[in-house]
Amino acid sequence: MIETHPLLTEKEISRIKSIVDNFENDWVERSDGFYTLGASSYLDAATESYEKYQQKADAINTKLREQLGFLYKKVEKDLEDHMGQKVTVTKKFAVPGFHIWLENGLPRIPGPTYHFDVQHLSIPWNGKETTIEETNRDEMFTFTLPIELPKAGGGLDIWDIDHSEIANQEVEDLIPRRKRYFCTYKLGKMVIHSGLKLHRVAVTSPIYEGDRRITLQGHGRLIDGQWVLYW
Repeated sequence: MIETHPLLTEKEISRIKSIVDNFENDWVERSDGFYTLGASSYLDAATESYEKYQQKADAINTKLREQLGFLYKKVEKDLEDHMGQKVTVTKKFAVPGFHIWLENGLPRIPGPTYHFDVQHLSIPWNGKETTIEETNRDEMFTFTLPIELPKAGGGLDIWDIDHSEIANQEVEDLIPRRKRYFCTYKLGKMVIHSGLKLHRVAVTSPIYEGDRRITLQGHGRLIDGQWVLYW
């Protein structure tokens, strides 16, 4: 269900954290204490429009590539070794970006933020949007790479509920009957999963002064025989 790959050294983590902080003027506040760096398909394309998403991606992609090219290369190489196929960061859509949670934005209590990663439905792959019926779970994945975590740690709640099950049942009816797992995040270790199991950001408890949670976020889609990484 979930795989974890060691990827970054402490020195690399520190370097990436500094770069993210230097981009502070480009952080976009999504809710109180929660920011993103980079365009995000699940926020900008799915909730606004593909055109606005593309505009935001065009405005920030080059700067992120210039400053974080070394990070993208490491992610590509690791995933190529894992997938056994060519992996490349997108040249068209938004490059992988960051979730940034400040102390006041960190989730304190469990909430209805669980979801499936179906952001790919908002992007015109090969000139047309994909329908949920056309989605091949073997041709997509989601990844998270923790760069900074609260003192109490962080992770992902994930349920044994697949997106394919919700056509005839409500998620709220399934949750009490299915097991919930907790995936512990570790700094510099990339977490990979299909995105099609119900999941959410896990609660942080306790929260200490100055706590932050910064993660690199992205998705993979198999297009014409190679994996394309985007956000």
